[in-house]
Amino acid sequence: MQQLFPESCAYNELLVLRLSGPLEPRVLNQAIHEILRRHEILRTCFCVIDGELRQRVQPLQLVNLPVAEMRGSSPAGTELQTIVLEEVKRSFQLDRDPPVRFMLFKANEQEHFLILAAHHIVCDGASMDILVRELGLLYQAYMSGEESPLPDLPFQYADFAAWQRESLQSWDEQLLYWRQQLAGVPVLELRGRGRPARIHES
Repeated sequence: MQQLFPESCAYNELLVLRLSGPLEPRVLNQAIHEILRRHEILRTCFCVIDGELRQRVQPLQLVNLPVAEMRGSSPAGTELQTIVLEEVKRSFQLDRDPPVRFMLFKANEQEHFLILAAHHIVCDGASMDILVRELGLLYQAYMSGEESPLPDLPFQYADFAAWQRESLQSWDEQLLYWRQQLAGVPVLELRGRGRPARIHES
């Protein structure tokens, strides 16, 4: 669907985190950088090569977190809502853009909002929870002058995708085996009770 409609934002996932208290953007940058280092999938582009979709992991780049500061006299919530709506409508060009974006909205010295946008091809609700948890742990550790408390991942998502593809090939072989073994066996017709038709009123 994304290939048919490359400008679509239908698969955009968006999360807004409210950060209360003083914030150190440099440390937040450092924490986001570590997140991108840990999770290769968050800096992976998806290209069609010879008719097949391929993953291409991009080199790790220094993070320069965009910061939007409150301007004018309108309420901070109104400005934030406008920025969030603009961000959720921005499509991802998956063949050349990273599939995740971060932006910081500064309402005042004591209140910030971190906007995280990601394409559903690399992120869902469960993985958003993981990102938020890891980001909090990393920020807290770096603010204390400590190293990352998170161990390196034993494998990346591309490794999981390769394992899943091998499993599917194995499943095809098993399915073929049982079709051959059960060839000629009479098929049992199960007759259940039919469900009454339902009329949906609008």
